[in-house]
Amino acid sequence: MENLNDLLNEKHDYKTVVIDSIDWLEKLAVQKVCSDIKKSTLAELDFGKGYALLIPQFESVIHLLNQLRKVRKMNVILIAHTKLEKIADPSGASYDQYAPRLDKRVNGIVKEWVDIIAFATHTVAKTEQDEGFKKTRTTVKVVKDKDGNDRILFLESNPAIVAKSRYTLPAKMPLDGEVFFTSLWNIIYPPSAKTAESRRQTAVKTNS
Repeated sequence: MENLNDLLNEKHDYKTVVIDSIDWLEKLAVQKVCSDIKKSTLAELDFGKGYALLIPQFESVIHLLNQLRKVRKMNVILIAHTKLEKIADPSGASYDQYAPRLDKRVNGIVKEWVDIIAFATHTVAKTEQDEGFKKTRTTVKVVKDKDGNDRILFLESNPAIVAKSRYTLPAKMPLDGEVFFTSLWNIIYPPSAKTAESRRQTAVKTNS
C-alpha cells in the first residue's frame, strides 16, 4: 500500500505498475488481518468471517490502482498463479477449471475490475500410443509455431480456463508481448483514415 501511494503522490516517470503476484499479495493481506484480529489463521473465525475481512483490504488496493490508472495514466498488470477448481455444472457433470489462485471473494473483486484476464500456457500436442493388451499411453509434447513460439495466450474463457477481454481481441494469440500490446493499442487507438493516408504519402515521398 505504501509503495502504491508513493507511485500516486511522488514524482516519477514510470508508465506501468506490475504486482507479481496478486496471490502473494493476498497472503500478505491475510497476515495483516490475522495480526489485526489477533488470530493465527482466518479459519478461526466461523462461517467465512475471517476471509470476509480481506474484502476491505483488496478494495483499498483496487482503489489505489484505479487512481494510478486515471490520475497518473499508468498501465496496471496483475500476475497470478493458477489453481484447479471443481465446477459444479447444474446442466451436466462437474469439471475442473484453471482459475487465479485467490480466495473466491477476492477473485470476484479483481475479476470484475480488470479489463483483461489472460491465461498463459504451453502449446502441446497429445498422442496416444498402443501398448498392447488393450492399453494405451498418452504422451504430451510441447510444439512450436512457425516463429518458434511454444507458448500461447488465451483471452476467452472455456470450460478449462478463466479468461476475459473487454476489447475485441482474438480468443487466443502467441505469448508475445509485442504482438499483444500492438493488437491492444490498435484497438484502443485505431489509426484514422487520415493518419493512414498521411503515412502513405510520407512513405511515398521518402521513397521517391
